[in-house]
Amino acid sequence: MTGTFYGPWRLMTTPVAFGNRWAVRVDNADGMYQADSAQPWDLDVHGAEWTVELVYLDGSGQWQPAPEMNRSTGIIAPNGLTVILQSHTPIRVVSLDPTINPPMHPNPYDFTIRAG
Repeated sequence: MTGTFYGPWRLMTTPVAFGNRWAVRVDNADGMYQADSAQPWDLDVHGAEWTVELVYLDGSGQWQPAPEMNRSTGIIAPNGLTVILQSHTPIRVVSLDPTINPPMHPNPYDFTIRAG
């Protein structure tokens, strides 16, 4: 399964120490990047339009497209606009475009209002 993104984003993965080997392929105007699940990955990707593909290593040693990929989007502190692509391993994709993801600032209020 693939996901399409536009503009600058940061991709981050965490290592997977068990199960099938997974890989992330990023295709944009600069070419293709690939990382597997054994190592963490942190990459800034820039391009007008680019794709992320999750693949896994099957029993015969061939890379196959992931059968299913869930995509969720939210504002996650402290990074802001974040897309999480999930199949067997999560991939966090954080927007680097300040026009759609302005820098987050700490809450200036240090008190709590009690109910009632």
